[in-house]
Amino acid sequence: MDLAEFFESCRKDPLPVYLLSGQNQYGAKKVFDFCEEQVEDSARSFDWEVYDLEEGGKDDIPSLVNSIRTMPWLNPRRWIYVKGAEIAETELLPFLKEPVDSTVLLLEFRKKPKKWPKLPVIEVSGGKGTGWIKSRIREEGYTIEPQAAAMLVDLVGEEPDKLEGELEKLFLWDPETKTVPVDAVLSMVSETRGNEIFDLISALAGRNRGEALRIAGKLMDSGTTPHQVIPLLYWNFSRLLVAREKLGQGIPFQQLLRELKIWSYRNREREVRQMTPEFLSWLLLRIREADRLSKSTSIPPRLHLEKLIVDTQRT
Repeated sequence: MDLAEFFESCRKDPLPVYLLSGQNQYGAKKVFDFCEEQVEDSARSFDWEVYDLEEGGKDDIPSLVNSIRTMPWLNPRRWIYVKGAEIAETELLPFLKEPVDSTVLLLEFRKKPKKWPKLPVIEVSGGKGTGWIKSRIREEGYTIEPQAAAMLVDLVGEEPDKLEGELEKLFLWDPETKTVPVDAVLSMVSETRGNEIFDLISALAGRNRGEALRIAGKLMDSGTTPHQVIPLLYWNFSRLLVAREKLGQGIPFQQLLRELKIWSYRNREREVRQMTPEFLSWLLLRIREADRLSKSTSIPPRLHLEKLIVDTQRT
């Protein structure tokens, strides 16, 4: 079961035993915090216990076994969270074969013992990046546009703690439809850096090499990497190429704003029309090449981005 299914299970009628891999520390912490919250503050001294067998070792196993057998005092069930549960592989086996209904036992392990019976395993998103975002979005009952997920990683990075903070803001974007669009990411995530990236895009589109180099340098100096900037440039200019081609076909600009979600270009139709399809196609090829070289050569990625900017003025 995934985290959302686990949460729902606990709210309705928790099972006596859940297994959880401790390889994903962020996911394990989410489970730990949720379990602790299931016991009222006033009852935690009696009905909430945590055992870290990796730290305490086998000396804690007798106390753990006794706790599992103890009836709850104030809560409907006694909740016990065990870290390094495989250390008590043999001692826990009887309780896994015949669980105690009055106890909810969370067993976090590094390597699941082969002798343990088949039990519900909480699957937390092990990877980072867009996969983690999509999983987290589903847990909250939301949906996110694929491009929005990719852009969020580009702007924030792949660390779950940072992504979680930004997602909390994005969940407020449209709580009625529970959808996170590209527009929300552009408007709410890392606003200062996002504005600088848009300034860089405008400078590139206007072939203003000096300004583009200045903005790129400022971004790099503040911790933004070329591997974050280059995909954003490609994503933006690819949409602009589609918009420019459709403008040439007579499609109204306002319609394109909605279809392509290029709200940052509202009231900038003249600027978009000045970008020729030939230039945008050339620029996209150069961006792709800069991305490839930044990942496959020993030359610092920043130099590939700066060369891209310089080459833009030569067209």
